[in-house]
Amino acid sequence: MGAALNLHPLAVLVLTIGAGCIFGMLGLVLAAPIASAVVHIMRRPGAGARLGHASPKEARRTESPPEAPTVPA
Repeated sequence: MGAALNLHPLAVLVLTIGAGCIFGMLGLVLAAPIASAVVHIMRRPGAGARLGHASPKEARRTESPPEAPTVPA
C-alpha cells in the first residue's frame, strides 16, 4: 500500500493502527489514502502560497527591483 500511495511503509502501518483504534473499520480502510492525499496536496508547488508561506521563488518576484543609478549630466 505504501508503494502505491508513495508513503513510507512504517507511516502506513502507524496510520492504519491509529485510525483503526479511533475510527474502527472505516479508519482501517481510509487512513492511508487520506494521509496520502494530504501529503500530495501539501507537496503541490502552490500549496505554500495558499497557506500563507511564500516560496523563495515568489519572494524574489515580489521584491522591488534595485533603483537605477543616476548619472549627473
